[in-house]
Amino acid sequence: MESSRAWRQSIAYLLPVFFLFSFSLQAFQVAFLKLKQRNGDPILLEPGVPYSHVAISFGDAWLHASPRKGVVELSWSLESIGEVHAILSNSREPELELLQILPVLGLPYDQDYDWDTGDRLYCSELVAKLLEIPPQPMAFDPGLWPERFLEKNGKPGLSPSDLFKELQKMGYNEEFVESSAATCELASSAQT
Repeated sequence: MESSRAWRQSIAYLLPVFFLFSFSLQAFQVAFLKLKQRNGDPILLEPGVPYSHVAISFGDAWLHASPRKGVVELSWSLESIGEVHAILSNSREPELELLQILPVLGLPYDQDYDWDTGDRLYCSELVAKLLEIPPQPMAFDPGLWPERFLEKNGKPGLSPSDLFKELQKMGYNEEFVESSAATCELASSAQT
């Protein structure tokens, strides 16, 4: 019942976006964000990779899978999600359509990072599946991940870093945003 209510709330938020999106001319974008723990330390998923979260543009908003709120959270500002590290854009990529995201609305966040479950998603899995990017063997660093994740090494998945590399191979262009107060408008103004 709770996921049904979340799904209806997501639809109520997304319908106005769908109509606004029809008139948007900005390039399709994927944002890579730095998140922090409650104590202020950065969340690190891989050695040497400063970002730990991704969001995908949908019209003038951003969709992402949140551990607190599940899939899909709609945000009008990237600042409300985290600090922007980079945005990859592709003007040749077709924009997401409402029918593409409807099946994932209201799904819970996948705390186990299991690619093969269809009833929950983590952030880079959400973006990859929407863009039809195949998984790769996962590698959980023992210095950064709890022991229970080490048994998942080699299983299919996609980290934010893997997604970043795959998007670059697909012709996405990198845009860095200096300010943590990035919004969709700021990111799209960097293209002009």
